[in-house]
Amino acid sequence: MGPLLGFLLLAGCADNSDGLTKDQSSINDRFQTIMTKSEGKWERLTPEDKQYIVGELSNGDEAAAQRMFEMRSKRAEGLQFERESTAGGGPTSTKP
Repeated sequence: MGPLLGFLLLAGCADNSDGLTKDQSSINDRFQTIMTKSEGKWERLTPEDKQYIVGELSNGDEAAAQRMFEMRSKRAEGLQFERESTAGGGPTSTKP
């Protein structure tokens, strides 16, 4: 989060244009932190992070939590691949 956005959130002047509640944004932020920390690998989750994902995000169903985690990880990898492939003169790029 950039300093300006953080200031606006703390000051209460931010427009919640993403449509998420504060709780939903907090959950999403924590999930993104967990994804980054584990490099998107289920087996690299700490016991605390795994417990959070299983308990808070999938109502105690570990198999469902793992599927959700892996789907989000694959989606993030795909988005990163798209950014990298078009940034340096790929087929859809206008860069020489």
